[in-house]
Amino acid sequence: MVKENIKFYKYKSFKPCFCRCGCGQLTNIHRKKFQKFIKGHSNIGQTSINWKGGRYLSEKGYWFIYKPGYFSSNKHKYVFEHVYIFQEYHKCCILKWGKIHHKNNIPTDNRIENLLLTNQSNHMSIYHRKDISNRKCLKCKSKITYTNPKGVPYWHRYKTGFLCEKCFKKQYNE
Repeated sequence: MVKENIKFYKYKSFKPCFCRCGCGQLTNIHRKKFQKFIKGHSNIGQTSINWKGGRYLSEKGYWFIYKPGYFSSNKHKYVFEHVYIFQEYHKCCILKWGKIHHKNNIPTDNRIENLLLTNQSNHMSIYHRKDISNRKCLKCKSKITYTNPKGVPYWHRYKTGFLCEKCFKKQYNE
């Protein structure tokens, strides 16, 4: 603390106090001013007046947590909470093409059993997958058709409905 470098004002509205950033420097700050920092010192992170423990909810409904030294944090030093939980649990690094899917489609539910690692194309197919459990063939009325190696049933479009794999082959082989 060096008092001789600081010029103290005679007026009562100014008082000597320490900078709120935690640097330990003594300064003159106007009592009625909201910001109590030396010029050039920041009020980011824990020293901010709006600090809520380093966690906030984004506009899209995902939680962000404050992790300044973390390898996948953004330029504001925040990480998606679901990404952080997945990486820490599995002790891995998610590459740029990797996406974390919430199985129950609730973005604030970040339990490890609710998180699934996938890529962008599979992630979009999960969201746009249609319920085809009650689909029937127009000719044989069967609910069974060819299933690809990924486990997705394949139906062929025909007029106003669908054909199973057997009926489709019969029709076009004749």
